[in-house]
Amino acid sequence: MSRPASGAAAAGYVNVLKVGLRRTERAGVVADVLDRRLSRSVTRLTGSIEQTFLRVPKKGKMLGLCGQRLYVICRALAPRPFALQFDVGTTAQSLTRFSLSNTYKAAKATEHVVVMPLQQLGTKWAVICIDLACMVQTYTRGAAAFTRLEAVQLCGNLLVWAVLSSDMEFAPTTLPPEFALPKQKDQKWEQTYDWIGLPKPGEISAAQPFTASSEEDKKRQEDVRATRFHRYPPPQHPPEEDVLPDVTLNMSLGTQGSLSASLQRQSTAGRPSSANPRGITGRASLHPCPIVRLHKTIGYSGELGHNILWTGDCRHIVFPVDSSLIKMNVATGEQWCMQGHKLPVFVLSLSAYTPLLASAEDGPNATILLWNVDTGMMVSLIETQYRTIRCLSVAANGSLLCAVGREPHGRNLVVVLNTSTSMKDGNANVLCTHTHDYNISCMKISPYEVHRMVSCGRDNIRFWRLKGDALHVAAVALGEHSHHNFTDIAFEMDSVGFSESRRRVFVSADNGSVLQVNAATLALEYVFDLDTGPINSLSVWRGYCATGSCNNLLRVWPLDFKNFSLEARNEGSVIATDLSCDGVRAVSGTDTGQIAVVDIPGYSHQNVLMRSHTNLVYAVAIEPSTHEATTVSRDRAIRVWDLDSCKQLFQFDVTADFACSVCYHPSKQRVIACGFDSGFIRVLDIENTTTIDQCKQHKAAVTQVAYCAGAPHQPARLFSYAADGFIVVYDESNHYQPADMLVTAVIPRASCGMALSSDGKRVAYVAQHETACVVIADTHSLTELARLRVPPATTTPSMPPVSTTTPTALASALGRADTLGPSLFVSALQFSPDCTELLCRFGDELLKFNLSTGELSPSSIAAPSCSSFCVSPNSQYLAVACEESGNNVIRIFLNKDWTEHPQQLGGSLCFPVLETAFTGDGQMLVTISGNATRVWNFLGSTDYFQEPPEEEILPHQEPPPEPPSPVDAEQVSKKVTAIQQAAELGGEHEQLQPSFVRLLDLRLPNRVPVPAVASQSLPARHYRPILKNAPLPERRHIAPPGTEVLSLYSIHGYSQAPKGLFLWRPKLSLVVFAAGNVVVLENSKTGTQRLLLGHTEEVSALACDRLGAVIASAAGRVDASGSGQIRLWDVTSAACLHVLCYHAAGVQALCFAPNGQFLVSVGTCEDSVVCVWNPQTGQLLTACACEHVLHCVAFVHQIHSQCCFVTGSCGSILFWELGADLQLHVMEVSTREQQATHVTALVSPHPGALYAGCSNGMFSMWDVNDRRLIGGWWQAQPAEIAEMCCSSESLVVACGGASVSSGDGGAIYVFPRDESTGLIDRELGPVRRLPLHDTAGVIAMAWDDKLAHGMASTADGSVWQVEDSDACANLHLARSNHAAPVTAISFDYLGTRIVSTSEDGTTRVWQFDHFTQLFSSKPRKNKDNPTAPVSAATACSFHPADADVLCSGFDDGCVAFYHVKHSQRRLCRVFSDGPVTCLCFAYGGSAVVVGGDAAFVRIIPAPPAVEPVLSLRASPSPARVRCLHCCTADPQCFLMGCTTADGKATLSVWRCAEQTWGGNQPVLEDTAEFECPSGFLVAKFTSEPSTIAVACGDQLLVYHYRVKRVLKRFTVGGPATALDVFPPLAAVATPDRLVHVVDTVSGAQQDFAAHCAGTTALAFTAAAAGSFDSGGTLVSAAGCDFLLWRLRPRLAQR
Repeated sequence: MSRPASGAAAAGYVNVLKVGLRRTERAGVVADVLDRRLSRSVTRLTGSIEQTFLRVPKKGKMLGLCGQRLYVICRALAPRPFALQFDVGTTAQSLTRFSLSNTYKAAKATEHVVVMPLQQLGTKWAVICIDLACMVQTYTRGAAAFTRLEAVQLCGNLLVWAVLSSDMEFAPTTLPPEFALPKQKDQKWEQTYDWIGLPKPGEISAAQPFTASSEEDKKRQEDVRATRFHRYPPPQHPPEEDVLPDVTLNMSLGTQGSLSASLQRQSTAGRPSSANPRGITGRASLHPCPIVRLHKTIGYSGELGHNILWTGDCRHIVFPVDSSLIKMNVATGEQWCMQGHKLPVFVLSLSAYTPLLASAEDGPNATILLWNVDTGMMVSLIETQYRTIRCLSVAANGSLLCAVGREPHGRNLVVVLNTSTSMKDGNANVLCTHTHDYNISCMKISPYEVHRMVSCGRDNIRFWRLKGDALHVAAVALGEHSHHNFTDIAFEMDSVGFSESRRRVFVSADNGSVLQVNAATLALEYVFDLDTGPINSLSVWRGYCATGSCNNLLRVWPLDFKNFSLEARNEGSVIATDLSCDGVRAVSGTDTGQIAVVDIPGYSHQNVLMRSHTNLVYAVAIEPSTHEATTVSRDRAIRVWDLDSCKQLFQFDVTADFACSVCYHPSKQRVIACGFDSGFIRVLDIENTTTIDQCKQHKAAVTQVAYCAGAPHQPARLFSYAADGFIVVYDESNHYQPADMLVTAVIPRASCGMALSSDGKRVAYVAQHETACVVIADTHSLTELARLRVPPATTTPSMPPVSTTTPTALASALGRADTLGPSLFVSALQFSPDCTELLCRFGDELLKFNLSTGELSPSSIAAPSCSSFCVSPNSQYLAVACEESGNNVIRIFLNKDWTEHPQQLGGSLCFPVLETAFTGDGQMLVTISGNATRVWNFLGSTDYFQEPPEEEILPHQEPPPEPPSPVDAEQVSKKVTAIQQAAELGGEHEQLQPSFVRLLDLRLPNRVPVPAVASQSLPARHYRPILKNAPLPERRHIAPPGTEVLSLYSIHGYSQAPKGLFLWRPKLSLVVFAAGNVVVLENSKTGTQRLLLGHTEEVSALACDRLGAVIASAAGRVDASGSGQIRLWDVTSAACLHVLCYHAAGVQALCFAPNGQFLVSVGTCEDSVVCVWNPQTGQLLTACACEHVLHCVAFVHQIHSQCCFVTGSCGSILFWELGADLQLHVMEVSTREQQATHVTALVSPHPGALYAGCSNGMFSMWDVNDRRLIGGWWQAQPAEIAEMCCSSESLVVACGGASVSSGDGGAIYVFPRDESTGLIDRELGPVRRLPLHDTAGVIAMAWDDKLAHGMASTADGSVWQVEDSDACANLHLARSNHAAPVTAISFDYLGTRIVSTSEDGTTRVWQFDHFTQLFSSKPRKNKDNPTAPVSAATACSFHPADADVLCSGFDDGCVAFYHVKHSQRRLCRVFSDGPVTCLCFAYGGSAVVVGGDAAFVRIIPAPPAVEPVLSLRASPSPARVRCLHCCTADPQCFLMGCTTADGKATLSVWRCAEQTWGGNQPVLEDTAEFECPSGFLVAKFTSEPSTIAVACGDQLLVYHYRVKRVLKRFTVGGPATALDVFPPLAAVATPDRLVHVVDTVSGAQQDFAAHCAGTTALAFTAAAAGSFDSGGTLVSAAGCDFLLWRLRPRLAQR
């Protein structure tokens, strides 16, 4: 949509400030003032860069100006900071932000942000001339061209007169007359004003190779100028028939942007010509361009459902695969790929009558993209603040878009946007928003009236109406059908033209029924029971209704639903269905990854379009002679594919194991070998779907298998490599019995630690104890042929030929192998197909070793986070999968010449590419990423290049001509076992060569006493137990496996110990934290948890290896074994790998080495011992006692040691080094002027550098090699530094420790680093301060690699999400918790909310299903004595009929009433001389019964009258009221229990008349006395008439107060602190950490231990009470943590 040109535009420029006058956004001190120098009105900005700015246009709008030059007339208010920011659109369909500021010291460029210093702007008026086209071309290296200016933002301290956009090149004397700067006649312009041109001349010359020079480029630039004043180029008309534009992935070197709006044709057509279709020039590129083209994608992301849609032509379907959208022709199978999302696509919606398609990502701040489904072009990008998006709906005419999700605070949010012009100009304006607490699983816009919508969810169906800027909602009266979860909505589309009274809406439910609702009257007309299982998806069109259910059935019904007209059984639960608009075909998607289409008329069978994996694909193998591939996945399936059609040919399902690796037999057709996670090797016959042989020689997952071809007509040998570091050789002729074994280095699981040459002569692997050394051996005799040690990255020496060089001489030629840092190791190996080269990944570099000349040449290819690589069959091309700027891409190189490394970007994926492989003919490239397999057509040359044969220098042994003699399996098995034992125990075996096994000399020193240190003198960083040391439980009633009545499934809480018990791996979506003695693995996207149970004491330290595969946890106190236990866990299986015991007290800190080969543990102040472990074997390598108290530990990169780490102590830093004799050498370095402070945080950002933070808020930088201080000390905040993180540009410092006494609160500081020196600018100080809390300090934080996203926790139990950028930082409260032990919990009458009170004085209400906080009261402070502690909350109860009303009692004798929605509080004082010990609502919520400490019970009415009106004497002697409970069966009765100091307990039952609140006392019906020496008494009514469950001391009694007799008696093993009843079960909490469950009918008992402290409260879900067969949930609390137990009462019945 073109904007009318003004007069200025006709003159060649646009005044941006004037054009955007009505759309200007201002913040901070921004005012229009008169400048005397110019005699003009100018805009003055005063304040900080973050808080003061002028933006044109407002956020969410765009300018769309195509002038290539920008002129800013301004001056600075020196010496204050300022910034000029402008957003520029490029041909890469993405925005790039340029930021110019006087706070920057050097220019830096990332994928979408370019920062540049602007020091020239001073107090004189100046004209800043910015060539936008040249800027884009300079800093994107020619990969994209400028198209439009979208926004301008001026920040900080500036005076601005004008901002002009133009294509004309002005000079100081040729500025437009309106903006000519005035000057005196005798003055020169340059003397009065400044002219600043950007980019600088040096930068322009550097960018000249990327300047467009061809005629086609000039024409393209002219076309860009012609579209001036257009927001977007006019949309293309949809092509005729199926012909879509043939747009391909065409990115050359330097492309950092994403493929945000590209449609790629995927077809099986012939190869195109090698001409560059887009004419992009620049660095040398491969030919043809593009060299790869996506053929097809095998995958379907069907987690949520409702995500397979028919297009309007009834010939194509659209569905998501990871972050891509696939459009498929159902007749031909042809595919088109739409890419633009960064995260997996979650939901889709398509307009019924227009080509507008909407898609949304999964995750926080999800992005919604709008597409033209006909052309495949993205038309709009909508950024949201949703925490998650549940559903989308596009109106039938495409004019509205409705999005439903959760806001950052956890409430449901509905947003309606105007998309009527999105297809033309890309605008999508917000019409209204609506927050609510309704559960919505699906919401759709009505096709009858575009301003009406219908939603469904748990227990509700609602109709919505958009009126003005508000949404009005009305609920459908469901009656007896209200207790269901409604899943999908469909409209009778044929009734659009009918009268309003005949329009029907159909809603599916989880009980297998479909409800018919009248759209006009909102009346429920019919309920059709169609299925026995839940119906997941629903679609209605032209008189038919298609339903997809959990029983794998797709059914098509007429709308009278008398009988289905079609039934198709699928391979899994049907989660998505859709009917074509002609009503002829139905498509379905299942949770097993199947997509199928059925023809409704004349149905005979369904056409399966696709089958796919449903979990992570681990490996792929290509059949050498055909286009056939096999993939293995975490979903326990092995699938065989035809790569031409991408159809599945065969499938193997494994029930109790999953395959990790696969390979094809070199000579036998369709025979594969698979390595499994359990260590098994299985050989499968694909054709017959049978297992040929299987064996198990490994103790860990087999990550690589490969066949070694023998002589013609000779059996092959199979090699397997596993995560335990062993290579096992199997003999095919002897039923795959092990024939030999090698011991190698333990390489991370995701890497390839072994390579076999294609001619079957050599095997390469990494040496066992030298991670930078590659051994090449003969495949038949396993004789070592050569050792290749990789030199340091800074040098590239030449190598002598291998044949004349021994391993020792080779080491002398290359330098010592131990000069490498510990983070550098060979992690992947591969021979070239012509067997002339060996490629390996070393750190972030790819190296190539020429086997003929003996040259080892590091490439100039930077491969950060390289996940896989492969060489084409003709050895001419190299495909590398790596990560660039957050995108996972595939890069193609010329393999023979790496000097100029021409390359292309072949893809942009949201998951790492785990493996790449070429087909045997080189015509296809296969990649696996996530659960998808992508097949690419490779368009490069497939001809084999024949070089003159050279004499092969590397020796090898030819295989014997005759068949090998049979191998003695028994002897081989003994040899293999001996090798494994020797490698594990560190011993030496007579059959082993010295290069394979290293003898460990284990020398453990005697412990030395550590000087006693007062706990108050230690920093907050040092571990102190925060939970009371409850005794270890003695379990007497342990249930047999499979019969447990309770199963622990989730924990809400976070260990608030003032140390880093919080880890985050954003690439794995993994959050690790400790809650008491439990380690929790939580998915940061879905919130699902896995619990690591094993510790019996509170966890004091956590650590994770670099790859996130292994987690180490340690206890802060000794357990029953007498030591501080350390446990190693496997993240994938959540299994305990090793239990490490040596520390005589607790463990203070843990740290993994960057290469994962060492683990260091540091003891607490009670036993300060440093231990070094081998995490692969769990073996202690060495230990050393230290006289200092150590607080933290970190590994450092040092050039002369592979294991070097540092520890922080009081006034010193200790440098430790593990010597060759496995002895620790330590050097103490004083912190000089910080002698009296403790070193509490350490971080090593790069080799040779170390940052150290102290308890007084000071931090410094150290040279690791010279052990010296660099640059002095810097101040962050006068509070303890808890954590430090570092990147190449910034240092992040978290301050606060456990508490902050200064009053500033915990905060995170961001300091800029100088890239060359790493020093902090002392004058500039921190560029940002992120305050997290007013009083609580920061105790832990974790960031991603770029320090753009982080998570931080504070001492009050809160966890914050931090999103940091150059301009601002956003803080979101991810979770919150009590800061002190929980005292009481209670459910509401619906069982959906839970209230808890704590010693911290707060009362909190939680939404139970996902434990989101709905309400939190503020602690009550004493106004007369502000320094006094807050009043602790001691009891709580919900209103029995209103879940928004609750009350809580306090230890100062007060009772507070709260309203959740309105946050109201009414307070009354009940007791003046004692605390409130218990309370409960009674009489339908009209009154509250409150018990105290002086044997008194007060009855008060509910608000608004809250003064006590009745008082009861609980006992004639001094007693404490322990419990109160009102009977639900007889609402006029309540019980009271109290205990005396002499060990007596009294239980009394009272009855009240309904109208006696005016003064009549309740009547005592019964009283009973019990012996209670422990002083604990809890009692509750049961569901049986006149029956009470009483927990008195260590006894559980069932008491009948009518007959005054104890019916049953059980011993629970300890005094009861809490009791709840779930008939016929009773749960009792005890101080010894146990939850004891008793079946009061059968007498069966079970106890459960998972708490780290004494259990203080527990409660069953109220909704489950009285419903024994329906199951339920038990919540127990100990300390600050809530444990959620799933109840399985049917097991108790058995």
